[in-house]
Amino acid sequence: MKLTNRDLEILKLINKFGYINHTHLKEYLGVSKVRAYQIANRLINNNFIERLSILSGEPAIYICSRSSCKDFDYKYSNSISLGVFKHNILLVSLYLDLIKKYQQNTILSDRDLTKINGFKGVGSYGHIPDLVIQTEQEKNGYKDIAVELELTRKSKKRVQNIVKELDFKHKYLEVFYFCNSDTYEYIKGLTSGAKHIKVFSLEQSKEPSLNNDINEKIEYLQSEIIDKNKIILDLKTEIEILKKGRF
Repeated sequence: MKLTNRDLEILKLINKFGYINHTHLKEYLGVSKVRAYQIANRLINNNFIERLSILSGEPAIYICSRSSCKDFDYKYSNSISLGVFKHNILLVSLYLDLIKKYQQNTILSDRDLTKINGFKGVGSYGHIPDLVIQTEQEKNGYKDIAVELELTRKSKKRVQNIVKELDFKHKYLEVFYFCNSDTYEYIKGLTSGAKHIKVFSLEQSKEPSLNNDINEKIEYLQSEIIDKNKIILDLKTEIEILKKGRF
């Protein structure tokens, strides 16, 4: 199978975050859910990506195959940490929103930063932002925008240490905090007075409605049925070929 430019962009997006779900794929491509399944199934059948079911009632996720990870120089892993699963899924959604607003800018993920700068983790290199929006602006030696997605309350000291590192060590022009209802007021209070830090509330309206969620699950199941029927048809064809060769 020859990869198209669209296929390559899908693989890059998956490797950028480690995994994405079907809703992300549909939104990124700007196609219907059924069409997105067809595109994904083509990549799965040719061993470029894998589909995993992580949580009951949640859309399946896609990861790159071992060979695809090697091609893009990322580490392969099919082990998904449930502790950060919700954060990572929402981070991809946030990224897809930001690339619409910052169309002229490159946005790096923490995996990109790890790969580019050789970060090994917090212990050796300090805090790594969830995203970095690269800009052409520079003010007093500061450049780029650090983005943090905050869904759980860290200790006051931990937040202050992160803010300090983002402010002085990495020299960011601005720091954007995107928070849910549990962390919005908390982060806003801890960062008040810091003019370079902006705190945003995640829009509830962007969460999928119940009807949309149900429709997505129905379409996913329909796609699975189509896949299984194709496998059955292929097996029947092979059996007929073997019978002809035998008799």
